[in-house]
Amino acid sequence: MPQSQLGSRVDGGMSNGQNRDLLYTDFKQMPATELAPSLADRDKVASHYNSRKDVDVQERSDSEILQLRNLDNWVKSVLISLFTCEGSLVLDFGGGKGGDLKKWSAQKISELVLVDGAINSVVDCLERYNGMLEQNIVEFPLTVISCDIFQKRLSDLLEKDIFFDVVSSQFVIHYAFGKEECVRAMLTNVCERLREDGYFIGTIPDSNVLVRKWRNAPENKHDFGNDNRLIATATITTIVHVITSRTADNHQFSIKKIKNKICFKNKINFIVEIMPSLITYYANVYACQYQPKSTPKTYNNSDVSNPFGIRYYFRLHEAVDCPEYLVHFPTLVRIASEEPFNLELELEMNFHEFFVRYHDKFRDLLYRLKVVEQYEPNSGNDRMPSSASSKDKYNIDANQWEVAYLYKVFAFRKRKSSPNETKIYPTRKTPLPKKLDKKDMIVTED
Repeated sequence: MPQSQLGSRVDGGMSNGQNRDLLYTDFKQMPATELAPSLADRDKVASHYNSRKDVDVQERSDSEILQLRNLDNWVKSVLISLFTCEGSLVLDFGGGKGGDLKKWSAQKISELVLVDGAINSVVDCLERYNGMLEQNIVEFPLTVISCDIFQKRLSDLLEKDIFFDVVSSQFVIHYAFGKEECVRAMLTNVCERLREDGYFIGTIPDSNVLVRKWRNAPENKHDFGNDNRLIATATITTIVHVITSRTADNHQFSIKKIKNKICFKNKINFIVEIMPSLITYYANVYACQYQPKSTPKTYNNSDVSNPFGIRYYFRLHEAVDCPEYLVHFPTLVRIASEEPFNLELELEMNFHEFFVRYHDKFRDLLYRLKVVEQYEPNSGNDRMPSSASSKDKYNIDANQWEVAYLYKVFAFRKRKSSPNETKIYPTRKTPLPKKLDKKDMIVTED
């Protein structure tokens, strides 16, 4: 690594309410090949997640968006259980503070590798894992890595005999959509060590919903949300991108049907920021050019173009406050299907649709995670019942249910390079689980 970095401090921010003074020499440093230029917002996003405090059980239970957090955890738990077999070797891609460690333990996986670009979050994960190991909550070995997963080659940091059955990326990959090179770097890191017939699963913001909500806002507004407080605003011609899909338009749960849909004060805000030039898309996409007083939001444009770098600002109370990028999902599917990635789409579903599809099969988990309460029709509560069964109605806060509509799940399967041949992978001897310290944590050299 560069001599100037030896002994230098890591910008780790705060964790658990305490300042951390971390040195690069605290960790195991390794070089990694650069796959793409870094994103302009990389440091801003990493700083945001580095500075977030790892809250305890009591603080989580006092959260104003507790039911939304619990619903997110239910969705992730169900998705993980659908595509993970006992004994799987798993990559948690952008796994942050290790919030899914219990979920992986429930699936009885053989080994977990967790990688994230926010170094302080990875230290938190290491500490969380050690605590769970002491309490016998987890029984699998863990490898923790801090690496820019949209820029550096992850394979350079892995042992040569590690190949994954499942790669999971929860609320992460939309940050790669600032540049096509970063999306391809992300897919390289997902696929290079993913076994054939293995799965790449995850959750992302649903761009179809985000853009449709912007279109439904008043003609002269760039923002949408429930507290009507601008985080940023456009002052000149703004380019926005209207994404349509059959699944979003045919949803069983329309936002219009949700009671008290504009009451989620101080919870959520979206801003579509100024774009320098008109950007259009591939099939099923049209671009809308917005001018404050003259151009309607439904301006059609059929040209093909560049679906990357469509930046908006997202704020969710207690959770997120940083810039993000729209994911044009058909483009993700197209690139993922190319060589050498060889990914085929198996599942794409909005959170509402996913809930409707799986709530009955995973009903016990809904109650165990306290996603829902028993619904009493005459209680007068400001709640939205949602169930296909008249015998078992659910009780979900309408405002938090609305936020869930902004997300979707996906699952890809890696197809075989040769239909008639089975690829042989190295036999890996699974290490024993052990308590980790900072010297066990791999950090890329800059």
